[in-house]
Order: sequence, then C-alpha cells, then structure tokens
Amino acid sequence: MSEQSPKIDPWEARDRERERWNNRRRSHRARSSSDGAPSEGATENGVSENYLVFGILAGIGLLLIGQIPNLPDNSRLLLSEAGALLLILLLGLCRRFTDPMIPALLRGPNPFLILLGAWSVFSFFASPYRIIAAAELLRIGSGIAIYFLAAYVLRGTKRQAATLIGILVFGVIIALVDFIQTGRGQVRTDSFDANNFSILGTHGVIGSLLVLLVPVALSFALHPDIEEKRRLAALGAAIILGAALMASRTRSAWVGAIFAFGVIAYFFFRYSPREEAHPQRHGGFIAKVIGSPATIIAIGFLGFAIFAGLSTILKNRAGTITDIRRDPTFIARVNMWNGAALMNAEKPLTGWGLGGYMVLQSFWTHDGDEPGVALQRGVDQRNMAHNYYFQWAADTGVIGLFLYGAAVTAFLLAAFAGVKQVYRTPFQLCLLSSSVAAVVGALVDALASPAYHFHGVHAIFWLWLGLGVAALRHIPRNGDQPAPALSVTPWGSWAVSLLGGALMVASVLLWSSSLQRQGRNVPRGRFEIIDRNFSPIRVGAPSVWTAHFQDEKGVARSTYPGTLWRTITDPETEKNAQAWINPDTTVEKTVHSLFRFQVSALAAPTQPVIVQATYRDQYGRLYIEETKKAVR
Repeated sequence: MSEQSPKIDPWEARDRERERWNNRRRSHRARSSSDGAPSEGATENGVSENYLVFGILAGIGLLLIGQIPNLPDNSRLLLSEAGALLLILLLGLCRRFTDPMIPALLRGPNPFLILLGAWSVFSFFASPYRIIAAAELLRIGSGIAIYFLAAYVLRGTKRQAATLIGILVFGVIIALVDFIQTGRGQVRTDSFDANNFSILGTHGVIGSLLVLLVPVALSFALHPDIEEKRRLAALGAAIILGAALMASRTRSAWVGAIFAFGVIAYFFFRYSPREEAHPQRHGGFIAKVIGSPATIIAIGFLGFAIFAGLSTILKNRAGTITDIRRDPTFIARVNMWNGAALMNAEKPLTGWGLGGYMVLQSFWTHDGDEPGVALQRGVDQRNMAHNYYFQWAADTGVIGLFLYGAAVTAFLLAAFAGVKQVYRTPFQLCLLSSSVAAVVGALVDALASPAYHFHGVHAIFWLWLGLGVAALRHIPRNGDQPAPALSVTPWGSWAVSLLGGALMVASVLLWSSSLQRQGRNVPRGRFEIIDRNFSPIRVGAPSVWTAHFQDEKGVARSTYPGTLWRTITDPETEKNAQAWINPDTTVEKTVHSLFRFQVSALAAPTQPVIVQATYRDQYGRLYIEETKKAVR
C-alpha cells in the first residue's frame, strides 16, 4: 500500500508559498545587482525608467480617451494626436536599448515592421486625403513605437509588470463604467440587437478591447506560481473583464476569445509546473476543482449572466451564428468586405493610399457616407470595412498587407519556438502566453471588427507584441549574462513568415477574383440618369438629375451613396456653377443619388453642359451614362 502525502494545514501551506515567493524575489534582486542591472530610477535610456512607464501609460490613456465619441471631434483629434506623438517621442528620446539594435532589427518581426513603417509613409504621400491619411500614419507610427518601447526599452520585469497592471486598470475602469450604464437601462434585454452602451461607443469596439485584455488577466490568475495577492487581483480583473466581454455581445470577439483561451491552455499544459513540484497542493479531485481559479471565474461569469439579466441577449446573439447568412449585420459586413476587395482589385499593388477606403468606399459598397461628406464631417465606423486585412489591402495594396502578415507571423513563430529554448520565470511564462493569446484572439477578431483602426485598441495590440518579445529574453541564472530577446532567426522561420504574408494577400486576391468571376457569368444590370426638369439649364434655377439602377434580376438598387457625378462644360460656366449631391428618398426601399446643378451668372449664352454619372455594381462592373443640356 503506497504512502499517502502528509496532510498540511492550509495556513501553513499559505505561509510556505509566501516564503517561497519572497525567497525567489530576494534571489532575483541579488542576481540583478551582481549582473550590473540599473538601479531604481536609472536613466540609461535617456528617460527615467519610472517616467518611461508613466509615459507609455499616459500615451495609451490619451489614445483610449480619444476614442470616446461623446467628446467633441476637435478634442478627440487632439487627444489622439497627443497620445501618438508622446509614444513616438518617448522612443526618440531613448539613447540605449536592452539589445544591440542593429542585430535586433534583423530578427523576428522587426525587419517587416521597419518596412511596414516605411511603406506606410509612402502610402501617406500617395493618398490625396492628407488629413485622414495623417491620422492613419500616426496610428501606425504609435503602434510601431510602442512595440519597440515594450520590447527593447522597458528594463526588467518590474517595469513590464507596472505597464501591464496599468493597462488592465484602464480596462477594468472602462468595464465598470459600462456596467453602470447597462444598469441604468441603456441596454434592451429583449433583443440581441441591443443599443450600444460602451463609453468607447459601439459594442464592437469594447469587445475588441476586451479580447486584448481578458487573456492577460486570465493567464496570471491561473498560474499557480504567481504570488498570492497578485493572483487574486488578476482573478478579480479576469472576472470583471470577462463579464464585460460577455455583455459586449460582439460575436467576433467571442470567437477570438475562444482562440485566445486555446493558446493559454496550450502554454499551461506544456510549460506550467507539474503537480509533483507542489506536494502541498495534493488533495482530492473535488477539492482541486472547487479551489481552482478557473472554476471561480466560470462561476463568476455564470452568476453575472443570470443576475444581470443578460441571458436572453446572450442566447439570442449566439443563436444568430447558426444562421449567420440571414443576419442583417453579417450581410452588411460582407458588402463592406466585397467593396474593399474590389477596391484592391482596381489598384492591387499600392492601394488607394492611407485612408483611401474610408473616403471612397461608397463607390463600391453604396453604404456609409459620400466622399464629400466623409471629408467634411470626418469618418466613423460606417466608413470602415469591419475587416482589418481587407481595408489595409485597399489602402496600402498587397505590399502593405504582405508586410503586416509577415510581421505577425514572425512574432508567433518566435514566441512558440523561443519558449522552449531559454529558462523563464512564472511571470515571463504568463507574460509570453498572455501576449501570444491576446495577439491570436485579436487576429481572429479583426476579421469582422473595425476597432483595430482606432488608435487606442491598435496601440494595445502592438504593446502585447512588444511585451511578448521582451518575455523571450533570457533571465540570468548563476551569473549568466542576459541573452537577447530574440535569437537568430533561422531560414525556415523567415520562409514561414513570408508564407504567412503571402497567404493574407492570396485571401484578398481570391475574394476579389471570385466576385469578378461571378460578374462575368451574369448579365449586366441597367443604369440610367433621369432629367427631372425637362428644360434647358437656366441661370439662377437649379437643374436636377437622379441616378437609377436595376440589377440583372430587375431589382432596383440604391445609387446613393456611391454615384460619381461629373460635369463637362466650358470654363466660364464651370466657374459660375455650383453642384450638390443629395439622397432622393421619394421611392420606397431604395435611395437614388440626386444631382443638382445651378449656374449663378453668365454674361452670354455658352456651350451645353454634359452631365456624366458613373456607377459600380456589386461585382465591381462600371456603368457610365451621360446627358447633354443647353444653357439659357
């Protein structure tokens, strides 16, 4: 009969665990001192280490506040610019990095990121919409800046932990504010299509933010070797953030979270300490299950769904997945994806420039805002593709999408290969697993979410990539010198990274070619412009035309927004003329594009005015019609 493990008093086990943690922390400090690590508040990087953490958190905080739609547009723009410039400035002030930068730039995702930044600058100058393009360039620049700050500037686990805690605090505050608004009855419990309630605007944005935060809190809550107080704090954060993710009703975020949880499970089953290393934790199966943090989190989620009255919303929202093709929001998203793919097909190599999709998308989707309205009032989610990859391809072409795909693929390869090569502490393992899980969840969520074009969410995504790279750095043991965060990248990894970028490009090109092939196999529709005046153009009186389109089945389609109107006449008439594009809602179920043209003053009769209208159908096929009118 085998010997049973001696029973240990729970309080004694707790004291042993605390003493083990304190001994590990003291030994880590001793190793850091002997290895010549910088002292508290050191300034070897040109910026005090503590101020660097505050600067990173302040920059991300400004970017998140800049996403609040209730603020005035000018204030939001100023906050976003300030946050992005602060992060870029912090990187510029750093004089020393944790690794030699020349070799580091040739490893992992770094070469692709440098090329991605350079290509973004080219796309900025290629875009005719400089104001919107400048905001997009700041988004990319701040993301790359925060990546390098997290990966190669933050020194030691203490500053990394402070940054991580600060981001989780931001998320918890946002979640609690959203809970308050939910409790005030701003969300209907009788419909899965409930009103938006988040302080950040739509439920899709808060869902994407939480996909980036929940895996981090969950990873630290589940690891048995994390110090008790920190583990309990992470457990509380995981319950709050996870409950908010459930309440967000964002299906893409839910699917992304499932993939993120799978990554965490993989890391923990492969690399967490085994039961034999912790004999004080032996006990019955039921006791283990009841005391497991995972059980506590699951009970917390279940209790929140029941007592908060969200069970109906969650049930109905999840039920739409089984019949997704009939869901109106999914149909609208597919239309946006088609528009982005067709835009890329017309300019596949370089794209339309940064911000090009948000300004021009109505010509392909016939949804959102007219280009003139978008430029005058600014863009919002109505003008986004709700798919980061398709929209990025429309803006920067297959070159930009290829560099983005290669960069994230290189990071994932480095993370899964590096975890097996160097010794790491429980904090490092949690940081690495949570960073990879958050990135994987975001990559899945970005297939149907517009949130990654917002500065705050985008910055947190690249922060996790940077912290994941930093977690691959070898912690010195027995006087060993710390190793670089990334080892030399083998040729096989480079090849797979290139393949990852190529697969992203292929997915967009195949989508657009499929649409174009369908268009070649069906008859063309009928497009016409109708004169509403039936008389010549008279000085001082508006002339009106409307655009009408019927598809190959004879079904009337909306032509507003997305019909391009153009007038061809002599310079004198053009100089004294004004034109407007408005929706014509006099016909049920469709909205026709209405074009008004008015000549204010003329010295003498001039040449006739040719009015030309251009329309694209759902397959990207062009229809061009024109009419001529005399001027009296």
